[in-house]
Amino acid sequence: MKKEFNTLNANEKKAINAYISGREFMTIAKSTIALEEISGKVYPTIVASIVNKALACELFLKSLYIIKYNKCVNGHDLFNLYSKLGNKIIEKKLPNYNFIAELKKVRNSFVDWRYSYECDNLIVNMKFLTELCSVLEKINRSNISKQYNIDL
Repeated sequence: MKKEFNTLNANEKKAINAYISGREFMTIAKSTIALEEISGKVYPTIVASIVNKALACELFLKSLYIIKYNKCVNGHDLFNLYSKLGNKIIEKKLPNYNFIAELKKVRNSFVDWRYSYECDNLIVNMKFLTELCSVLEKINRSNISKQYNIDL
């Protein structure tokens, strides 16, 4: 039997809303890998894509945490959020990577890339971040569907 959103408890609603927000940031990230023309000059928008993908990953991890533990978790560090979650399924869905090493490299991407103008050298494995975002979205959608019997 399908549940109505308004019948869920506060944390269940937060889990779903975090997922939906993450999905929106992921969608925006996909559309921002381009060049933008502003006043006749062309600028890359890759920073916006990185920030949005990292934020989407953060929100997906937080949603998964709420689903599992029925409470919220704070922070932007993707590695710490993943460690608190304790879900090895995510790692198994990305077998082509040294998952922990790659996750540690992108752990602070949301903060670092938002303030990229303050840093001399920033490097990101965009392929890993993109695939991580996609895997987290799929796992999250499946978990919400099973846990709350809601289609998203």
